[in-house]
Amino acid sequence: MINEVFDFLSFILSKICYVQINSVISLTILSILFISIFFKGITLVPERQIWVVESLGSYSRSLTHGVHFIMPCISSIVYKHDLKQVYIDLPEQLCLTKDKIQLKINAILCIRVVNAISASYILENPYHSIVETAKAYTSR
Repeated sequence: MINEVFDFLSFILSKICYVQINSVISLTILSILFISIFFKGITLVPERQIWVVESLGSYSRSLTHGVHFIMPCISSIVYKHDLKQVYIDLPEQLCLTKDKIQLKINAILCIRVVNAISASYILENPYHSIVETAKAYTSR
């Protein structure tokens, strides 16, 4: 009789400990998952940069320098723009003057992003567009 009671108590204790161990393991796994998602959402934007964030495929907001939090599964950083001046060397071009003399022209463009939203969504490649526009104006 004592052996049966002892077996019964050990069986119950093993089931209770198993449930407690499983709940501790599941709680640990969930907390690790939550912490990793939280730290993945923390972004540090460097100075002189603007990052454009999209939530569910549409524009959400622009992030300036500093620490920000974005939801990793919902939001994503799509464009990163540098606010520093960029110098682009235009290739040499032949131009005609009014009295039909050919000249070779060199040019350097100084470009800086002012509006990150326009630079991201209006033009596909803003630097290339600016270079082509400058070539067209220098050849006139």
